[in-house]
Amino acid sequence: MDRRTVLGSVSTAILTTLAGCSRSLIGDDTDTSSEEDYTTDTDAHDTPDLTEPCSVSSTPEADYPVFPSEITEENVETFAVDFEKRFAEATIKNQPNKKFGGFDGSTGNVHEKTKSGYFIEVTVSVDYSMARGDETGTDLGSETFNSWYYINSKFASRSDRDTSGSPPNSGWKTVACA
Repeated sequence: MDRRTVLGSVSTAILTTLAGCSRSLIGDDTDTSSEEDYTTDTDAHDTPDLTEPCSVSSTPEADYPVFPSEITEENVETFAVDFEKRFAEATIKNQPNKKFGGFDGSTGNVHEKTKSGYFIEVTVSVDYSMARGDETGTDLGSETFNSWYYINSKFASRSDRDTSGSPPNSGWKTVACA
């Protein structure tokens, strides 16, 4: 074997070894993630607390959905959207000059999964009609309800959503108990 062949083989071996190291540092293409990889400690914001016994805050009277028996991403998202729809409808119906017309769309997205629960962003758009003061007709309108929900196995909390894009540190109200 000549010197060039040996150097070429050694160079190839070193480059292959370095490529393997860099892939383990960066992460390779195989999916070895676990469910815990998607959880956070919520260092950026506070997680709502529950004081025992669970006590539900005042909400407009409505036929709210039943608290989910199993806490999964899909179940909490569905619960949060359904709860917000009932909340929005009841809020509109409680205004004497407005008549609820229906929903013009809704979205719910799990924003973050923590070790103990989920933060969900919810938007619900409600259509309504309103009689004009001069009794010559009806005005139509739409109102958007933006909120945050935090749901774990013991309770659900709701807070109005601001434009910051992250769950608030205050303003949480318990809206459902397990």
